[in-house]
Amino acid sequence: RDLNNYSETSSFFVTWNHNQDRKARHNSDFSASVNAGSTNNFRNDLNASQSDYLTNTFRSSITYSQGFYDSPWTFTMQAGHEQNSQTGNYRFTLPDIAINRARTMPLEGLFNNNPKQQFYEKLGLTYSANFRNTLSVNDTLLALNNWPELQKEFINGVRHNAALSLPLNAGPLTITPSFSYSERWYLKTYGRVINEDTNLFEEDTINGIDRNYNYNFSTSVSTKLYGMYSFRSGKVKAIRHTLTPSLSYRINPDFDPNVYGFYGQNGNLGSYSPYAG
Repeated sequence: RDLNNYSETSSFFVTWNHNQDRKARHNSDFSASVNAGSTNNFRNDLNASQSDYLTNTFRSSITYSQGFYDSPWTFTMQAGHEQNSQTGNYRFTLPDIAINRARTMPLEGLFNNNPKQQFYEKLGLTYSANFRNTLSVNDTLLALNNWPELQKEFINGVRHNAALSLPLNAGPLTITPSFSYSERWYLKTYGRVINEDTNLFEEDTINGIDRNYNYNFSTSVSTKLYGMYSFRSGKVKAIRHTLTPSLSYRINPDFDPNVYGFYGQNGNLGSYSPYAG
């Protein structure tokens, strides 16, 4: 302690593995696999195993999922991390929330009291929503007193996906038109602002909700052809074969999110994406 180069460091490491018995709760599940701690922990710990000492990357994942009786909805929440003991880089995912709706037929039983199913009752709907918040940071900046700066590095948003499909029978053919829609919500976007000192355009962070979307149409046609090849002798009497030809096409309109303008010292035409990264 009397030496001029004396210093103290604190390190820790947490290892936690948990798996819930499926018989405990039939409609929910909880699992955890945690390997997280100080970057230099196993280098300073004389009791570290060889495998831990030589491992460069550690990962963690904690997952909770919930289903609901007689309901197509499911809920999943995750948290995770990844760290590199050589570079000191961390990547956190906290949280990752997903809501899913299994395929249901919302028009089933509508305007129809007959036991025979009408064609429009076969219309199927699926939906999912996902919120994710991530943070990539080096361990030199990972501190509670640096929280205001860490908040600026969050990358987050919400993605919605919905799809409709309607299988139709036309004689031996099955025709299935489909429609898919995807929408993304961003909690921050990026713009361009000119620096008056350098007369150059620089990236500007814009806080606030922004959205973009895309959709597509598709149709598939399929049928089944059956055949039988018989043998006159031998133990094998016949071979039955099935042929399933199908034809499909997709219309995917182009939704260009880029912003176009004249940028740079020479005012050349260029573009950038507000949602880059």
